[in-house]
Amino acid sequence: MEKIAILSIIFLVGATNAFKLSSKCSNSTTSQLLPNVDINYFSFCDVTTGRQSVEKCDEGLGFLVNSTVSGCVPFEKWPEPCIAQVPAVPKCVGNNVNRPSSATNPNKYYLCPREGLNPILMTCPEGKGFVNVPGTIGCAEYSKWRAIKNCPS
Repeated sequence: MEKIAILSIIFLVGATNAFKLSSKCSNSTTSQLLPNVDINYFSFCDVTTGRQSVEKCDEGLGFLVNSTVSGCVPFEKWPEPCIAQVPAVPKCVGNNVNRPSSATNPNKYYLCPREGLNPILMTCPEGKGFVNVPGTIGCAEYSKWRAIKNCPS
């Protein structure tokens, strides 16, 4: 009973209303929260109705499943390697000018337009996350983001 209540609370607190797909659930005997390739979404499989809906986590939260949690979790509480340590807001000097920098929320990144100005918080297009690793910098589809960051789904 306690597990059901916890999952219900996580589901209700961290998600907005269903707005995408609605289809049959797989052969399961319990309702489930299932990850999506895009970390902003998850599927809810309701075995009482046999329906599956895709839900979106609230702003600043991403869907995470591991041994201790299954739900929408603030990005700053995500484990490495998915989300590296909380990056500082970059100063717009030297090499930081016109070079995108990571933000805590992987859907976003900072960009310094000119030296001495404040950085602008930019948003990646829907379905993409920001990556800044040697050889790759920019917004990538979440399937590629997961592979580059070595972040399991």
